Amino acid sequence: MMLPLQLHLTLPVWVHELQLEATYPGDQAKVALAIELARRNVDARTGGPVGAVVFNADDRVVAIGVNRVLEQSCSAAHAEIMAFMLAQQRM
Repeated sequence: MMLPLQLHLTLPVWVHELQLEATYPGDQAKVALAIELARRNVDARTGGPVGAVVFNADDRVVAIGVNRVLEQSCSAAHAEIMAFMLAQQRM
């Protein structure tokens, strides 16, 4: 039996429509973005109701994540893990 050598996780295609160049000063703005990601994920039927965002020191988005556990058949594809992995890749 050949074991898989790669794992490929993706965010939904609607993520490409987002305009995330703004700054998000303060906790309220940051949490509002995460909630918006969760709402869009549910509305688009692309995952569960969880969104996550990694910000830099200048209040700008480094990476985002949404829940993809069922869609990707991967128990690690939680929103915060997706955001962390994408932020690590970007940084």
